[in-house]
Amino acid sequence: MNTTSGLSNIIKNAIWLRRFRVMLFSAVIPAVAAAAILCVGAQAQASSNSYIYTQPGRPIAIALCQSGCGSHLHPIFPTNGTIAHMVCWQDSGWIDGNYPSNRYFWVDIKGEPGEWFIHSSYVYYQTSVPHCP
Repeated sequence: MNTTSGLSNIIKNAIWLRRFRVMLFSAVIPAVAAAAILCVGAQAQASSNSYIYTQPGRPIAIALCQSGCGSHLHPIFPTNGTIAHMVCWQDSGWIDGNYPSNRYFWVDIKGEPGEWFIHSSYVYYQTSVPHCP
């Protein structure tokens, strides 16, 4: 066996292995980074909606018409998971909902005309909104 050719093969294999690793990592790392960005983007998108939710054993969520509700002058009781788009917030009297608070939100409730006033403790995935005028 020729020692020179054996050493040459070892060097060739080492160079090939190094090139393979570089190629592999140059393809894998950007793919993993892209997947991570897509996951973060999906989470941000998912949290863009707010939802109405009443915890078990707590008083049920109640929404009062604020404006534009037509003949809906009576309160409504949105079910858990109802999508609500937050418009603004306002402080008023303290009540116990899912937790004690004096904050209320004006919201657009999916499937209901107009804007509604609802206790903040019933609104999950709250978004940043301005103070009500």
